[in-house]
Amino acid sequence: MLDRAAPPGLREAVARGDAPATRQLLDRIPVDDPEVLDVLARAAADGGVGARLATELLVERLDASGVVRRFVRAALLDEAAVDDVTQDALISVAGSVHSFAGEAKVTTWCTASCATGWSTTCGGSGPRRRCRPTTSPLPSG
Repeated sequence: MLDRAAPPGLREAVARGDAPATRQLLDRIPVDDPEVLDVLARAAADGGVGARLATELLVERLDASGVVRRFVRAALLDEAAVDDVTQDALISVAGSVHSFAGEAKVTTWCTASCATGWSTTCGGSGPRRRCRPTTSPLPSG
């Protein structure tokens, strides 16, 4: 299991929805730590008491690590749209984290989820796009 190297007590603190304890544990860990991202994504997908906290922390860490921004920047021609599309992609991750099954690394799953977070109007050919971000509400719960 990928989350074996996560800090002791992290899974339990998240499962309880204990934000102060969870944040204290996470303060000492790099934001892009794959085991921590996996623990948070699994907890968010489980839908238990700590799911909302796990979703919030997962999105915060994905944003702080820049992984989503790098994916978006690579996909867009319009540099001015990167911030808006990155936010839409993070909202898409928050809204679809329930589908995370742990079959791939969180960052791999995230790129697929992010790709559905915006509508595109393509200019020219090739993989890079001129995108028009959509707006989506954060999931309730």
